[in-house]
Amino acid sequence: MITYISRNLKTVININRIIHCLHITLTPYRTHPEEYHDFWEFAYLESGEAVAKSDDDFVHLHAGDIIFHRPNEIHTTRIKNSTSAKLHCVSFKTNSKTMRLFEKRHLTLPPELRSLLNEMFDIADRTFRDNSDDKYVGVAISETAPTGGQQLYKNFLEAFLIKLIHIIENETNSVTYGSKEDFEKIVFHNITEKLSENVYSTMSVEELCQKMNYSKTYLSTLFRKYSGTSIMQYYHTLKISEAKRLLKQTDYPVSTISEMLKFNTPYYFSYAFKKQEGVAPSEYRNKRERQTVE
Repeated sequence: MITYISRNLKTVININRIIHCLHITLTPYRTHPEEYHDFWEFAYLESGEAVAKSDDDFVHLHAGDIIFHRPNEIHTTRIKNSTSAKLHCVSFKTNSKTMRLFEKRHLTLPPELRSLLNEMFDIADRTFRDNSDDKYVGVAISETAPTGGQQLYKNFLEAFLIKLIHIIENETNSVTYGSKEDFEKIVFHNITEKLSENVYSTMSVEELCQKMNYSKTYLSTLFRKYSGTSIMQYYHTLKISEAKRLLKQTDYPVSTISEMLKFNTPYYFSYAFKKQEGVAPSEYRNKRERQTVE
């Protein structure tokens, strides 16, 4: 006789309660009001351009972008120009620790996840009815709600968040995070890696945030926590370190090295080099050559 063994299924994200699922058309005369609350919310921009404020940080949103707001984070959204924008706001309660991955998170959704959201919005529209006034915003069950509509909405929302986690994990090359500190160290490593990869080009903090899908405040604070310096100071030091290597190992003129490392002018390169190393680039090279001869 065959023995069948059952297995408990691990739950990564569990949505306990839904607060609202709103569709908002932003115009110059209508913005998403500044607010904060004790539950999670994400805003998905279906069309147009907008600016989202999270605490004291501002993020530019384009069609297909999504931004998450953790509990008790002050936030608002307004259009970027005079045209209208279509915004979807979804809020919910969860105790899942995995949600920390979405703190200060700003992403551009791939087409398949936009389709999944549209399916979720469709079942929400058929299951819930707006029950809002000046004192209360939330959802009530529609009299014509389809069988299992509430469960289907929950499943769609959880599946959407899990698929987003997969995207985040692929970006950070990590499958699990033992603690918040472990996760922060991975993010810090990824910052230093991207800066190193771009030592022969230019990169601003804003461009770095766009590449990593994090807010400027979050990345800057985290980076200083683990390095004791700012992102741009670290990037500057990387460039000078690479300049030292080129001065020691190549015969490139100082002006060429300055151009390779994308300094504005050879004069500024010499100034920055001397400020960090105490000697000008040409003096540094001559000093190394004398040491080699001796």
